[in-house]
Amino acid sequence: MASKRGRGGGFRPPELKGTLGTLLRTTLHQAGAVADAARDALGQGRARLDDARQARRRTDALAELGEIVLELVR
Repeated sequence: MASKRGRGGGFRPPELKGTLGTLLRTTLHQAGAVADAARDALGQGRARLDDARQARRRTDALAELGEIVLELVR
């Protein structure tokens, strides 16, 4: 009867090929999620930079307009 069981009972080591495939798929999926998050953060950073530039242009335009009005009043 011992010969029917084989070595060490019913325990089989996990299949290495399947385990590596699962690890690779999981890693690639997580890398995709990280890349998406990085793209989102980059887009938000660009939007904030554009907003800051626009605010600066608006402030400069108002300052120039104020100078023109002041010259006209004098």
